[in-house]
Amino acid sequence: MDRNNYAKERYKLLKQLKICVCCGHQEAEPGITLCFDCNEKKRKYSLAYQKQNCEEIRIKQSKNSKKRYYDRKEKGICTKCGKHKIYAKSTIYCIDCYLKEKRRYQKNGIDRSERPAYGLCYQCGKPKEREDISLCNCCHKRSSENMKSLNTNPTQAMLDARELYVKGFRDFKKVLFECR
Repeated sequence: MDRNNYAKERYKLLKQLKICVCCGHQEAEPGITLCFDCNEKKRKYSLAYQKQNCEEIRIKQSKNSKKRYYDRKEKGICTKCGKHKIYAKSTIYCIDCYLKEKRRYQKNGIDRSERPAYGLCYQCGKPKEREDISLCNCCHKRSSENMKSLNTNPTQAMLDARELYVKGFRDFKKVLFECR
């Protein structure tokens, strides 16, 4: 048995026995093929590599993305999902992706922040029944129930939720752009 086949067989056997395929000594973590120690080493190595080669990785991903886009377009399949043929009204999307993109950009033809000025619900875009609030009855009821379930001051709960969202977004941006 040559070295390549031996490595493949060893990998299969260790995976089947749920033993780490890297060190072969410890039990593998649930759902992955590595033990905790080997997985940590791999994660640290990957992070260090990404920090050192951040720009190269970004360029490589951009090239691959463009190549995939043009290959799919040439084959006549959806450039986004790659599963279906291109829809007649679109030049690059299947019917599913076309409708998703249309909904995403159209938003009833009115930006969300401008909806109340047109007498539309701020959340769903349906006509409002009351002028004193920016939500339709259905959305207002759902929002009120959500606030009551928090069992706190609604204004404070909204501020707390927003603060958590902003903090999470900042942390995400920090990690995302850390290598710059």
